[in-house]
Amino acid sequence: GKTNWDDLTSGKNKQSSASPAAAGKDTAAVTAATFAIGGVKVKDATIIWDDLQNKTRYELDKLALHTGAIAPHAPVTLELDTDIMSTAPTLSAHLEVNTQALYNFETQSLQLKGLKVTAQAHGQGLPADDVKLTLSSDAELDLAAKDYRLKGLKLLVALRGGKLPGDVRRRVRSSRAGSAG
Repeated sequence: GKTNWDDLTSGKNKQSSASPAAAGKDTAAVTAATFAIGGVKVKDATIIWDDLQNKTRYELDKLALHTGAIAPHAPVTLELDTDIMSTAPTLSAHLEVNTQALYNFETQSLQLKGLKVTAQAHGQGLPADDVKLTLSSDAELDLAAKDYRLKGLKLLVALRGGKLPGDVRRRVRSSRAGSAG
């Protein structure tokens, strides 16, 4: 019922190890709106969420995350590439995401320009043995109002394998036969 990082998010103030002189100075809280870094580069990382109580495990493996400079009111380039494994349902996938993101702290909105998501998956609950999904779009996400919009959406779904529903297989065969005629 607890995570191994509960102590980091409990909200309890811990005693500072700073000197009394440093502790007495007026320190302003650093907010995300004033935060700026040159970028993030993570390569070959693994993140595991293992919920023993609910008997579920999710794993991101071979995680690669690259960003451009991150600063308030400026767009940031984002590239993500990872393998995903799940135990409930049993599923494995490869995910790639590329976009340019701009977050507005005042309006709590996120703009994604040139968003491209590619996922290839196989496992339980999918409509085919292998599923490949490619999505490209621009997105406007108003997080405060929970209003999400995609512009110029292009979606390609490729299904492969023996467990395709019968109607889909018949339609594919009949469309091939009709075009050959």
